[in-house]
Amino acid sequence: MHWTERYFENAYIKRWSSGPPSPAIHAEAAHLLVLLSPAPELPLLDVGCGDGRYALAPSRTLLQLAARHGAATSRSPRWVGGDMRGLPLAQGFGGAVLLDSIGFFDEDDENASVLRELRRILVPKGRLVITVANGTPILADFRPRDVERRGAAVFEIERTLQQRPTRLVETIAVQEPSGITHYERRQRLYSRKELTQLLEASSFVVREVSADYAGRPFDEAASSKVVLLAEAAA
Repeated sequence: MHWTERYFENAYIKRWSSGPPSPAIHAEAAHLLVLLSPAPELPLLDVGCGDGRYALAPSRTLLQLAARHGAATSRSPRWVGGDMRGLPLAQGFGGAVLLDSIGFFDEDDENASVLRELRRILVPKGRLVITVANGTPILADFRPRDVERRGAAVFEIERTLQQRPTRLVETIAVQEPSGITHYERRQRLYSRKELTQLLEASSFVVREVSADYAGRPFDEAASSKVVLLAEAAA
């Protein structure tokens, strides 16, 4: 079993699920729509949507949670489970987002295949917003261990780094009243330059780089995230 199956089916929802969308999430979604500027007749796609706070879910558990959150909105999203390396969708999307959802596969070409699939399903000049953790400050202030608390659950996290390519590996022990479970999380750390090169190799043109969806200037040394707005080449 690949680590993503255990982690996203069980640990993710305990560690990161934030419940129904908050006012801050609604504000971020509004900024995303401005960035995407989609044609009104074309659908949008959120790949790796987690628990659905912005609108392919990575796990059955998260897909069910996303559907429950979506039921409370004024629109009716279509929820699809699948492999982002081979999206079960045809071309015809006016825009897409990939938010903190790249770099989880073992091989660089597998991660690049996600971008190639997004280019395939977007119409020419369709826009993509992609967000990743900015690897530069993580490496500059590397924390080998952390303890996080989420309600009754305590997460003890041990971190190591792999090189060439740079990958963050977390070994996670989750302590709950029912016992202790162990998980692994692995993520490729990208610089802005590396991500730009990946997008260009997948037939995208990078239009903007910022630190958040509102457009704050990106600082390579200090920004926690890098947000890139790209456009599918005609």
